[in-house]
Amino acid sequence: MANTRENTDTTTFLTWIQIQLGAVIRRYLSVAAALDFASIVAAASADLTIAVPGAQVGDAVYLGLPAAPQAGFIFQAFVSAADVVTVRATNITAGDLDAASATYRVAVVGFSV
Repeated sequence: MANTRENTDTTTFLTWIQIQLGAVIRRYLSVAAALDFASIVAAASADLTIAVPGAQVGDAVYLGLPAAPQAGFIFQAFVSAADVVTVRATNITAGDLDAASATYRVAVVGFSV
């Protein structure tokens, strides 16, 4: 079911979606950004951020990786502060790794509680 109604949090209108009887999706935000992680030592992580206006702590984040992500890394993404998504790269190898600069996409979905 899709409807358009006034969002009580702002003065703008938005389209909301409810799938079956699940939570209502209140916002969908998507941003792509070039990230260049510095060298990451074995079994360590590094964080870089992407500005995503409207993102709120607790929103779901989906991470789109480059076409050929470098082996040896696990990537995670989360809203770390209002309007900010953190992308975390974790080196799961026994040696230092340096990921090449690449474009990552984050999609942030806010649900009603």
